[in-house]
Amino acid sequence: MGSPTMQIPILAPDADLLMAVGGAAAATIVVLAIVVMVMLKGVKAAVAEKSDDILRKLQSAQAGAQAGKDTDAAIAKLQREVATLSRNLDELGEGIEGKIDELGKAVKSAAAARPAAAPKAAPKAAAKPAPKPAADSAPAPEPAAKPAPKPAPKPAASSSGGSSNVDYDDSNGILRVIVHFREVTRPEAQELVGGVFDRTQDKTDKVLVDLSEVAYVNSSGLSAITKIAVERDCRLVLTAEDVIKVMDLMGFLPLLTICATQEEALRSFEG
Repeated sequence: MGSPTMQIPILAPDADLLMAVGGAAAATIVVLAIVVMVMLKGVKAAVAEKSDDILRKLQSAQAGAQAGKDTDAAIAKLQREVATLSRNLDELGEGIEGKIDELGKAVKSAAAARPAAAPKAAPKAAAKPAPKPAADSAPAPEPAAKPAPKPAPKPAASSSGGSSNVDYDDSNGILRVIVHFREVTRPEAQELVGGVFDRTQDKTDKVLVDLSEVAYVNSSGLSAITKIAVERDCRLVLTAEDVIKVMDLMGFLPLLTICATQEEALRSFEG
């Protein structure tokens, strides 16, 4: 089964900027851009190869199960391979994000060093003499002091536990996790994994993660979601087509159980 085509963004620093800064600064920007491109292509190749391998093994295990063979050990091994792939993606994501940050700082520094055009001097207006105060005029009253602004009220803590961005509820033996992030990147992924595993340790392995408010997931978010799905009995409530498409491109959809609503996800635990 061939791997889907993944588009790699083209990093092209502004030509006018490179010409203006010249020398070492321009060379640094170009080298960093090339490094990021190479790293992105390396991730694409590694993920495509590993995903194809896992999918082939999964299809073989499914065929064995249909033939009445015991495939528990094979499935468990696949789960471990997916968990390892998730960790590797997380580490690669850190490296790429670091290089992109470094590239951004280099571009910002170079842009700040560009010689600015000298501003035209504005014509000076003739200074008017200040009027003399009348001898019998009363002194002007001092302006009243403005009251200090009141501090903004702190957001109330979630009634079901967790932060204001993630709600947790394990009242019915299933940990329900309601994610209020619009994007799941590194900070949100770390909070999500920590919250789920802290609350399921020695309690329940059934987890429902509601991602219906999420519109974007990067590699760190994908790794976190896959880690939860592989290491727990997990259902995902997800409706964003772009996010589902990314999961499909990465080859993770066969390992995830995605539902359209919480009700559908809860019913699937009963089956």
